[in-house]
Amino acid sequence: MFDLMHGYDEITGDLSRYVGWQYQEKYRGVRFVWDGTDAYTRNGNRITLPTGWLQAMPVVALDCELYDGPYGERRCASAVRFGPKHVTDTMQIVAFDCPEQPNQSWEERIAATAAAVASAGFDRLTLAAPAPIQTTACLKAALAEVLARDGEGLMLRQPESRYIPGRQRSLVKLTRV
Repeated sequence: MFDLMHGYDEITGDLSRYVGWQYQEKYRGVRFVWDGTDAYTRNGNRITLPTGWLQAMPVVALDCELYDGPYGERRCASAVRFGPKHVTDTMQIVAFDCPEQPNQSWEERIAATAAAVASAGFDRLTLAAPAPIQTTACLKAALAEVLARDGEGLMLRQPESRYIPGRQRSLVKLTRV
C-alpha cells in the first residue's frame, strides 16, 4: 500500500508565487489509494468496491477520490464504510496522481495517470485533468468557476515535484481567495 501525499492550505492570499504551477480540481468525496489490485482509505482500511469496478481498474497504483457530485460526500462515505450496495449510479473514481513512481516528476506522473485512466477504458474512472497557472487572474477565475458550481476548490501542483507521502509544500489546497 502507498501512503498518500497531502497539501497545505493556502491562507496568505498571495497567489503570484503559483504562476507556472498546475492545478486540478479538488473534489468533495472520499480520498483513497488504488494499489493496482485493491482500494484503501488514508488509514489503510480496505474499501470493498463492486466486482466489476475492481476488474476494470488499471493495474497501476493511483491516488484517487470516490466522488458523487458536490453534495455526495456522505454517499461516498457510506459506500466506503458499508460496501458496494451503497454505490450509486452516478458515483465515479477520479484519479489525481500516480504514487507508484515517486522519483518521477509531477509531469511524468500525471502523464502516467492519464495513460492508466485511458487504457482502463472504464467509464467510472476519470482523470482530474491538470491545467497550467499562467497568471493569478487565471487561477482566480478557475477557482471562482469551481466554487460557483459548489465544488470544493483547487489543488496546486509545483512543477517537477516528486510524490512524497505526508504534507508537502509542493502541493497546495486553495479553497478561497
